[in-house]
Amino acid sequence: MLADCDAPTVEFQADCWHDDQLLAYAVCLQGRRVCDALPAADGPGAELVPAAAGALGLAGYVACDGLDGEVRRAVEELAAAHGPVATPPATAPLEHALLLAVHARAAAERAAAQPVLAGQMRIAQVECRLAISLLSEAVGADAERLAVTAERAGYTRASWQRSHLGPVPWNTAAGIPRKTRAVA
Repeated sequence: MLADCDAPTVEFQADCWHDDQLLAYAVCLQGRRVCDALPAADGPGAELVPAAAGALGLAGYVACDGLDGEVRRAVEELAAAHGPVATPPATAPLEHALLLAVHARAAAERAAAQPVLAGQMRIAQVECRLAISLLSEAVGADAERLAVTAERAGYTRASWQRSHLGPVPWNTAAGIPRKTRAVA
């Protein structure tokens, strides 16, 4: 499916997000960006969010192995310009990061069904699960409710993810912090 998406521009078609490897990479990037944008915490558990950001970063790194460099850069540009996407039922940035990790794991799991991607996507799943565990601990008691609500509402289904999680202008989440870099 990636053949439809290999234009080196940021103008991806909606069909690009039907490639679960590409989708997993894009969602990992967005999850890491949300974690990185969260203010540093003090006290018990302060290391949880940076560790989750690292796990999502590694999951994304593994997930993008084998992607064309121009496609990878285009996804990175999209994630920087238009991410993060909305992840119902999250209402706070930390919850948003958790649900992005849940979505990344689901996309990586589907991509692992392709024999050529199985090994790398299983590693990505392990890193996503680590991020989910760390972020669940940081979120606290509501973490399980959020994940269950997302699953029951169908937000982790491939069809929902493919139409809502690509970092394109019409999918962005209002009010979710993101770091921006100064343009020289």
